[in-house]
Amino acid sequence: MNDTLKETFEKDYTELPVMAMRDSVIFPSMTAEIPVGRAESKAALKAAAEQHNGRLILLIQNDPEKEELALEDMAGTGTLVTITNSIEQPDGSLLVKVEAKDRVQIDSLALEGGYLRAQNTIREYSDNPQELAATYKLAKEALIKVATTEGSLDKQVVQSIQDSGLEDLNQIIALMVSNIDALKVADRQKLLETDSAASVLETLYSHFSSKQSVALLEKKIKTRVKSSMEKTQREYYLKEQMKAIQEELGEGEEAEADELEEIAKHFEDETIPEAVRAKAEKEIKRLKKMNPMQSEYNVIRTYLDVLRDIPWGVKSEVNDDLESARAALEEDHYGLEKVKDNVVKHLAVSKRLKEKGIEDVAEAKIMCMVGPPGVGKTSIAQSLAKSTGREYVRIALGGVRDEAELRGHRRTYVGAKPGKIVSHLIKAGTMNPLFVLDEIDKMGADQQRGDPASAMLEILDPEQNNSFEDHYLDLEMDLSNIMFYCTANEYGNIPGPLQDRMEVTFLGSYMPDEKLEIAKQHLVRKQMKATGLDASEFSITDEALKKVISAYTREAGVRNLKRVVGQICVEAVMKLENDGVDKVEVTPDMLEDLLGPAKVRETSTLKKDTVGVVAGLYYSAAGGGPLFIQSLKLPGDKAKIEVTGNVAKVMQESVTYAHKYLRAHAEQIGLTEDNIKTLNSSEIHIHCPEAATPKDGPSAGAAMLTAIFSQVTGKPVNREVAMTGEIDMMGNVTAIGGVKEKLTGAATAGFKKVLIPQDNEKDLHDVPQQVKDALEIIPVDNVNTVLEHAIVGYSPKVA
Repeated sequence: MNDTLKETFEKDYTELPVMAMRDSVIFPSMTAEIPVGRAESKAALKAAAEQHNGRLILLIQNDPEKEELALEDMAGTGTLVTITNSIEQPDGSLLVKVEAKDRVQIDSLALEGGYLRAQNTIREYSDNPQELAATYKLAKEALIKVATTEGSLDKQVVQSIQDSGLEDLNQIIALMVSNIDALKVADRQKLLETDSAASVLETLYSHFSSKQSVALLEKKIKTRVKSSMEKTQREYYLKEQMKAIQEELGEGEEAEADELEEIAKHFEDETIPEAVRAKAEKEIKRLKKMNPMQSEYNVIRTYLDVLRDIPWGVKSEVNDDLESARAALEEDHYGLEKVKDNVVKHLAVSKRLKEKGIEDVAEAKIMCMVGPPGVGKTSIAQSLAKSTGREYVRIALGGVRDEAELRGHRRTYVGAKPGKIVSHLIKAGTMNPLFVLDEIDKMGADQQRGDPASAMLEILDPEQNNSFEDHYLDLEMDLSNIMFYCTANEYGNIPGPLQDRMEVTFLGSYMPDEKLEIAKQHLVRKQMKATGLDASEFSITDEALKKVISAYTREAGVRNLKRVVGQICVEAVMKLENDGVDKVEVTPDMLEDLLGPAKVRETSTLKKDTVGVVAGLYYSAAGGGPLFIQSLKLPGDKAKIEVTGNVAKVMQESVTYAHKYLRAHAEQIGLTEDNIKTLNSSEIHIHCPEAATPKDGPSAGAAMLTAIFSQVTGKPVNREVAMTGEIDMMGNVTAIGGVKEKLTGAATAGFKKVLIPQDNEKDLHDVPQQVKDALEIIPVDNVNTVLEHAIVGYSPKVA
């Protein structure tokens, strides 16, 4: 207010009528319509109009519930307004329109002449100009943002706000207060009483920031809801269109009803178990009562389709002719006589049980073939399925960690489906296929998803699998007619309870001459057919195949050999096409040109007897072979042993107690005083080559002791001798595993003599005869005997 107006006000309006307000606080620059009903308020309005040019003070009543006016109940700060219009209502009340001018301080208040009168003073804002300007700018920006987001102000008002300055302070405050619904009457009155405009603006800015966040969130929600509604409406429209099209094509509700009738008719077949028929009937009744648009409709329909696809009661006619089975195995596989015998024996027992009508086959065993990759485990199953007339089904179990993969998911889960057993039965189309459970030793376990090996117990146990329950079907199934056939690389990795349910047959590594026959009889012919070659265009000599086996492949089986033979056939095709030749005959000299340099470094005996180098024997899932253990002797002041070559704990322990055994029994073994002095004052370094390959196990104990003995005495080790065996602190050579594979590897490498523990002599019946013929196999029971055969020039002091 300028000085002239202030002087006029102080002269004419220092005492003005007061109208009490119940629940509304008016700020300067606001316009408001106020309903008036109380007699005191009407009298105040009349006095203002007649005596004060329409000037009036609006003062908030602290207790809005009180009808009678009390001076002590009135606020100390009010708003000076000018009456611009007054309209009498039908009920006798008035509707008064006012324009707010200024804030006023009530100096004194009295109830005279039937209305309130107040001595008052104009209240001005007092602020730091810089602080006020900064706060004003922030508040103005907040007001514009909210107005833009909500659309509460038209564009002209927004533009006027943008162009406004501090002279429009009251207008900005009024607009902000009007746009904050959350401000209570007490909060508004507190702002009216505040003499710092910056504080008022700061409070309003805080409210507006919160309001802006809420407004943006509401806008986002509205947009999302609108989008969702549009999507729902669109889906409904498209579904209605699809429904109309289906009806035109004869695929509508009538077609769906016909399909349900067809499904119901399918389950009338009496070969289907009663429980399955009852379940299907129940689900079909539920389906008929449901709207096809319901999500559960598709879930039930899919369930019925799965239930219908299972070949309930369907069985292949099984051929029990043992001669036919034997002939199929002989045709597809070379060698493996023991394996073939075991398979035929298994079939013979099954045939006898069937002929006798014996249903209780609780003692029946599941066939399990254990051996290195590529030795024919899976192909034997294929031949068996072909010879018996059963459908062949293979389930790869490598890496399976979820029980639900075998038992299925319950229908409560989204995307639920039956397990592998049920899905592969559907694929086979019969309830008595040959199921190959491939790599059963590589199943995992997961704390969150269960243990599939435990589920496999029920599947493979003849006492339980006649009532196997898939979680998805929630029905019992009879799996007892299935011929289960398992394969594994490592027998020790198969859980113990599963081992008890299996009849295990071990397949060892192929000898080079066996690989040669397999290549001649099977692999070359198959690869020629795969590349379109015939006998008039291609041939390969036996010598070339032998070189391929020795120089380009190193494996227990023949899988890699098959791949290399295929590569040779491809190269032969290229020569026929590009070089214009009529026939390609592959000889050893051509292999480097066709396949490149030899891929395998030949492992064979040493060229001469060497001090401190001993040929041990290893065994792995890929087969067996020699492992040369090397040693060095370094001068020192005390006995010390060190081991390198990626050797694990058990093998390190073998070195330690071999070293200590020599020191403890030096004289009994035949060490001289100089040898003993050397042993007790030297550092012995043991190294196992091919350090990138992890090595472990106790079976190198005898070889470690021999290497240390040779290094200490300076006597060489016989290069034609290989050995395997664990030793104990008594000097005994104890039993080990993998005898067949180790001996096969030793024979392949060209060794003449192999030392094995005497306790393993019983395992020699599993060793192929050609391996026995190639080796002098010597069972040993103590370290003296080992040294006698291995160390050149050694004579045991104690037998």
